[in-house]
Amino acid sequence: MLPIDRHAYTNKLAHLDPGIKMSICAGAIALSMLLDNHMMNGVIFLSLFLAITLMAGIPFMFCLKVFLVPTGFLLMGFIGIVLGISPTDNFEWSLQLGPYFVGITGESLDRGLITVSRSAAALSATIFLALTTSADSMMRKVWKYPIPKVLLEIAILTYRSIFIFLEEALAIHRAQEIRHGHDDIMKSYRSWSLLVKQLFVRVMSRYQHMVVSMECRNYNGQFKMGD
Repeated sequence: MLPIDRHAYTNKLAHLDPGIKMSICAGAIALSMLLDNHMMNGVIFLSLFLAITLMAGIPFMFCLKVFLVPTGFLLMGFIGIVLGISPTDNFEWSLQLGPYFVGITGESLDRGLITVSRSAAALSATIFLALTTSADSMMRKVWKYPIPKVLLEIAILTYRSIFIFLEEALAIHRAQEIRHGHDDIMKSYRSWSLLVKQLFVRVMSRYQHMVVSMECRNYNGQFKMGD
């Protein structure tokens, strides 16, 4: 079981109705989309981060690691929005590089802050839901609503396939490390190529096993969920 999934089952808010947590997530995302105020988006982000760490009791360092990867993409997006290039110096803050000027305008800074803060608020809402609510409880909740069952079944199978993929990739990588397959850069390149090759074969094999196990349980094309 992955750490994210383990925390989703064992956190202090795991017993709370999934509908409430999904409503909090949806409400925070909707609010961040409607408000053109980066300060309010920052409040949403901080509130949900504190809810994850203090109310749900998920370790601070683990939360920090979960937030770090998407935060890197947000920073790159922020730089792309804020910085501009022009042959004339029409920026409020600029740096000349040869015949061109690279700089920032007040308008681009405001646009970057609003876009990134909005994304950060929506991101914190999504992570709040992922870390406090198990996929099983979410599916059982939404199964009762008039949503096309084929979409929910695709979501279930996709979720399961992600775990199959990660389990096999980690198992192969661990075996390669034991055999010193990543001692230097050339060995690492060769090991990664072998991992990708073997991963496809093993994932397809696991998929076939999953199909057989579902057929043994009288799977007739529709999952049975709900209380």
